[in-house]
Amino acid sequence: MTADTTDFPAESIPNAGSKEQLRVYIQDDTSAWSGIRLYGSKSYVAKRGDSVEVIGIVRERNNVTEIVVDSIRIIERGKPVYAPVIVRTGEVGNKPNGTESSEKWESMLVEFRNVSITDIDPDRNGGTFREFVVDDGTGPCRVNDDGAYKYSNYPADTSLGFKLLYVGNKISYLRGIFYFSFGNYKLEPRQDDDFGTVTKVVIAYNSEIPDKFELLQNYPNPFNPSTYIEYRLPRQSRVTLKVYDVLGREIATLVDEVQNAGSYRVKFENSQISSGVYFYVLKAGNFVDVKKMILLK
Repeated sequence: MTADTTDFPAESIPNAGSKEQLRVYIQDDTSAWSGIRLYGSKSYVAKRGDSVEVIGIVRERNNVTEIVVDSIRIIERGKPVYAPVIVRTGEVGNKPNGTESSEKWESMLVEFRNVSITDIDPDRNGGTFREFVVDDGTGPCRVNDDGAYKYSNYPADTSLGFKLLYVGNKISYLRGIFYFSFGNYKLEPRQDDDFGTVTKVVIAYNSEIPDKFELLQNYPNPFNPSTYIEYRLPRQSRVTLKVYDVLGREIATLVDEVQNAGSYRVKFENSQISSGVYFYVLKAGNFVDVKKMILLK
């Protein structure tokens, strides 16, 4: 067993509706085509690390192959789980359903290494689906939110104890079950330990207290592929720093947290957007400022 019902609980998240039904995954090797999802309450007795024998009917449901479990026998408990298979984001993400390079890893434990978060709202719905996109330099892949981990791209989840993710965050490794859902191949992390070291998007901080709120012009500008945004806080404030396109659509939330007084420098980079004019907006307490930047590819 590579994942059990504690990894994918069927629980509700405020403002996001209900998660998918409880899910369980088994795997018998680290080679391609070695994983499958189990369906039905009879599978819920098995736990991650169990060696099992399963009898049931194999079917395709919602573009995912699964076993409708008739019976399951625990052979041995607490065995080591197979090591995740190292794959590249561009090899498996953003592919049509049935693409062999992606499909062969379906329902298996895989790992991406040295990824950056490039999009925290790929569905452009304010982040309420809580999916985000990562890229290791080879291409994008979605990350889904059905796991029991405590990371989120939705700011309201911080009140529930979640750690907030931002565009530009670096993650040393990211593990999870790979599968297809709603038109996309996705990685599904299970618990917090499927996330490696997460490096925050704020890359520089100076504790010297400035005398006023200030948002500086980004540099370089025009830019390609990345630019830096600096701002100054004379006192502790609730800060948001967001990027919008010319139609007012939110492209990225770079900062959304309480920050101490001081000067900050943030890196913005998004390989998924096209050349053009963008606006970045800083809100810190009652202070609001907007500046324009230009991406030239």
